[in-house]
Amino acid sequence: MPVFNNMLAGASGGAGGASGYEIERSLRFNSGDSAHLSRGFSAGNRKTWTWSGWIKRTDFGTRRYIFTNHTSNGANCLYFEFDASNRIHVGDYATGSYNFSIITTAVYRDPSAWYHVVLAFDTTQATASDRVKIYVNNSQVTAFDTSNYPSQNYDGYVNQAATHAISYLQTYYGDFYLADVHFIDGQALAATDFGETNTDNLWVPKAFAGTYGPLVDQSRTWSNDASGGLYDSGQGIVKAFNGDTTGSSKVAAAYPGSTTISFSPAISGNTIEFLYGKTPGTGLFTINGTEEMPATASATSYVWNTSSATTVSSVTINHTGTGASFWVAIKVDGKLLVDSGVSIANNSFHLDFADNSSNAALGLGTSGLRPGNTWTVN
Repeated sequence: MPVFNNMLAGASGGAGGASGYEIERSLRFNSGDSAHLSRGFSAGNRKTWTWSGWIKRTDFGTRRYIFTNHTSNGANCLYFEFDASNRIHVGDYATGSYNFSIITTAVYRDPSAWYHVVLAFDTTQATASDRVKIYVNNSQVTAFDTSNYPSQNYDGYVNQAATHAISYLQTYYGDFYLADVHFIDGQALAATDFGETNTDNLWVPKAFAGTYGPLVDQSRTWSNDASGGLYDSGQGIVKAFNGDTTGSSKVAAAYPGSTTISFSPAISGNTIEFLYGKTPGTGLFTINGTEEMPATASATSYVWNTSSATTVSSVTINHTGTGASFWVAIKVDGKLLVDSGVSIANNSFHLDFADNSSNAALGLGTSGLRPGNTWTVN
């Protein structure tokens, strides 16, 4: 699997941008050699993530997979690929059908072009078309031959506890150069987080200045600030601050009745969001004793909603009659509040292929999260 020096200074080989960042090396994947990278992921955020990379194609008219979670039969996998018609296809394939499928109208078959491709996945979004976004050279793709989006809060196949692969699925391998590959777990980002327009009006790479992984605030043990409340067994206040946003752990009032949880000091910020499920009724999920949050489709249909308050001193959860409410998590100014000491799953990586001292060294992740060879070179 050869490494090429100075293959990518900009989208058209031009000078870098204002930041002076240049990609020094790319990695060539040749399907005839079954070339690919693989790595086991831990169970992580299956609703929100971003993939970014620069790709120069060397083969056309055949399916070429970019990034997948690999299984031997191709079922229960993300298909992120150039399809046989040279379009970009993104979809989760189950057994016999796709859970969602997005296929561009545009085709990508210029053998001289470096394409900067960004895939942002966020099924928490209320608008269907915001749940899967594809950017090519900073332009968000909006024309599709197929646009069957995932349902809200859908758990995708990426970030399962399974092997993930670059340039491989079943018997298909990639034929392309790949450079400056990022995967950001827990965030849906834009092309501008990884690139910029230079003085020649070319789209070029820039250093990623954000956080590799979910945006969390673990500055304190938030659940220790809470008092009061009667909870269903195993569904106490720590469940709101354990980093889980899937709804598998949540806060529930003891049934029947309601519980009010007070915070001292109060939780404060410019924007405070709650992830919860609330069936229709009166006072079933209330902030500061006065602000009743909107109902969701069901008590187990968890949705982020923003409170009008900038200071939260209490949350009331009601389990009276036929009503039900469950509190899953809270964000302040875009950061998930998580108790200090809680381990957060994070599969983020950055591959710049800078170390070519050996084949194994090519899999060295440079995000700073995991020392050593994070990807296996095959």
